Amino acid sequence: MLHADDGHAWTLCYRIEPTERFSGGVEWLRIDQRVSGASALTQSLLNATLAWAPAGSPWSLAANAYNLADHALDAAGVLAPQDTLVREGRRWQVQVARAF
Repeated sequence: MLHADDGHAWTLCYRIEPTERFSGGVEWLRIDQRVSGASALTQSLLNATLAWAPAGSPWSLAANAYNLADHALDAAGVLAPQDTLVREGRRWQVQVARAF
């Protein structure tokens, strides 16, 4: 699935559910070039998710990875005059949930 906002940013998503208990997906977010204080930058962000829910159980387990390529993201603009702001790099998350 592809989402876009008038040519400046787009997201490409792919989700797979090979069984009713297992699912996964990847997302690629791309922001087109913008001129900051020093350069014109194109940014990309890659995320992934895997989830598992045992049949007949209220429990589920998910693992997420954000910013897999570990890119620093440009946030320059009127409110942020520096060319690049320090941002979180690659991040991992594990989630255990119980349905009520």
